[in-house]
Amino acid sequence: MFNEDDELLFAELDRDQVKYTRENVIFITRDETGQIIWLETGNTIVGLTHILRRHANEFKESLKVEADQIPEYLKKVVTFGVVTSSTTGMRNGRLCVERIYLYDDEYHILTALGTNGFLVSAHPEGEKTTEKRERRKRHET
Repeated sequence: MFNEDDELLFAELDRDQVKYTRENVIFITRDETGQIIWLETGNTIVGLTHILRRHANEFKESLKVEADQIPEYLKKVVTFGVVTSSTTGMRNGRLCVERIYLYDDEYHILTALGTNGFLVSAHPEGEKTTEKRERRKRHET
């Protein structure tokens, strides 16, 4: 399932003693910032299970990406997308990175990452998301 390049990324995570569950990893890649990003199956709060449960309809409506295509699509976005925004902050009592990727010169995908590179959540960036993020920023200041 994983290729030689993926194995090198796993080795780097192991060397840096990053916690992950290999048998639950859906994909592993490196984004343009150089950070290793990986998606695990997760649960209803984080990872692929969360993304499918909470955001599959957004991917389908906004991008015409079916639920079973989301993991492959996200890997392409993270691997080949351009980071247009990257901010670090507290969410639910944890430090996280909110990163927006521009993909295919058209689509913006908002991701929530653990500082270690674990892909917590992802969904298309739209007007509602932008408004929600702006309200949260105003509330935090």
